Amino acid sequence: MLDSNKIKPVKSKFSATRAYGNNRYIVYSPKLGREVILYSNLEYYCFLLLEFDSEVSFYCEQPNLNISQNIEGKIKKSIVDFIKEDSAGITIIECKPTAELSKQEVMEQIHIQKEWATLQHISHEVFTEDMLKDKQVMLENLKSLHTALVQYSTAEHFGKESILLFLEENRKSSIHHLLNYCPNVSERTVLPILAQLLHEGKLRLAMTSSRIDFETEVRINDER
Repeated sequence: MLDSNKIKPVKSKFSATRAYGNNRYIVYSPKLGREVILYSNLEYYCFLLLEFDSEVSFYCEQPNLNISQNIEGKIKKSIVDFIKEDSAGITIIECKPTAELSKQEVMEQIHIQKEWATLQHISHEVFTEDMLKDKQVMLENLKSLHTALVQYSTAEHFGKESILLFLEENRKSSIHHLLNYCPNVSERTVLPILAQLLHEGKLRLAMTSSRIDFETEVRINDER
């Protein structure tokens, strides 16, 4: 059985050769309490979704899982891009552009991962850009929220509590109304506070169809 407390990333690489952007990101994860190194735009988008999914209790990039399989007498190894744990269990995730899925080496890599996942009684997922076609606005908002999240300070505790209390009483509000009715909250601190509350799963933001602004609706999360 996999123990998430013992899962660490493999030794960092210092060059990006991945497709779908070939960009290297070094970002801070409040959920993990450390920096995360990512090697493509696709991995970065997957990171944003994992970081802000309050159902995800743990994840790790390029986890050192020692995935291998004997293929025609040769030991073939593979490193997945992410592992996550949520209420549904543990899932390993491979980020790949759809254009690469028909390549022989990629098919072999994914086969090795799936076979290993089956033996471990965990799930396997291939994360492609096709999964992001209707999420572009939300991803841009998550980028802004991640920037705000790392700026959040515990000194904003009272502002955070006043927003939470207001939403518990009124169920929903625009950001503009929150600024008018919540003490200790300013235009400078409101987005970091909302990012923190979203990160904790305590509220929801209407952010799938338009960029976040003062008219964006904020709702208490009744499912928490």
